[in-house]
Amino acid sequence: QPGFGLGRYGTLFGRHSTWWDYSGEWIDYLTRCQYVLQKGVKVADVCWLFHYDIRYNYPSKLTFLPRGYDYRIAYPEDLEDVRVVDGVIVFPNGAESKVLAVPAFPQMDERTAQVLEELRAQGAVIVQGNEVADALIAGRIQPDFDVIDTSLKLEYLHKKVGGMDVYMISN
Repeated sequence: QPGFGLGRYGTLFGRHSTWWDYSGEWIDYLTRCQYVLQKGVKVADVCWLFHYDIRYNYPSKLTFLPRGYDYRIAYPEDLEDVRVVDGVIVFPNGAESKVLAVPAFPQMDERTAQVLEELRAQGAVIVQGNEVADALIAGRIQPDFDVIDTSLKLEYLHKKVGGMDVYMISN
């Protein structure tokens, strides 16, 4: 059975792949991961507000955070139904963020500016993108974890599932 690749777009995922007969445990692992990832709501310290022109191809340096903090991305329409509870921005699905970061974009529509002012009046912490680290320190927002060995490249996802904190960690 010859293998078949899709180049930079991925790989053929099916019974004709040369590795298919050896993939059972790996597929079981992916299934368990997907089960966990679909539960609960994401907990993110920072919510980055992007404008409509940036969708999936944003520069990673735009969302830089100190180690141990996580972020989510929102677009102007996502802010229409949020509320602020004790200084925490709460989205309709229950997701929360403690800081709303607005990158220095050259334009913003009037409605978005109006919503930001309303959220600020309700007690939301809203900062320019380059002020995020200072806002986290000033707000005494602790990182989710600290790693002694900084050479380790750890990625994680923090979710709330039924009142419990659940972390998915990869290295």
